[in-house]
Amino acid sequence: IGGNCSCWQNGCTTIGQNKVAQPSITEIPIAMGETVVMMTEGVHNAGKAFGKGLEIPVYLQAIAEETNELNARMIADHILHRAIELDQGSPLDEMTVVVLRVCEAIQPVHRRIMFAVPIPKYDE
Repeated sequence: IGGNCSCWQNGCTTIGQNKVAQPSITEIPIAMGETVVMMTEGVHNAGKAFGKGLEIPVYLQAIAEETNELNARMIADHILHRAIELDQGSPLDEMTVVVLRVCEAIQPVHRRIMFAVPIPKYDE
């Protein structure tokens, strides 16, 4: 976040479109201080049904101009919130955002993975 932004898209078939999906693997070198943002098609296509779109490089630059102190979770939250907003509050497709920030290790090293699944409340 802040600096240059490079975009990469693979040409593989979307999982679920056929029974024999082959993965596409590409290795991209990353360095200290870089941020990698990955997202599903639902985020990439957010708002297109309503004549809008989420230009990720432009949006990431806008986030960077606000502050460079955002952690990976905050960046993912910003992107996901904007994508849902562009789909008028109701995502038209599954949306997933993964953000990886490469930074120096702070001792002791604690690893954390966060996963949240909203479960709708059903009235009985």
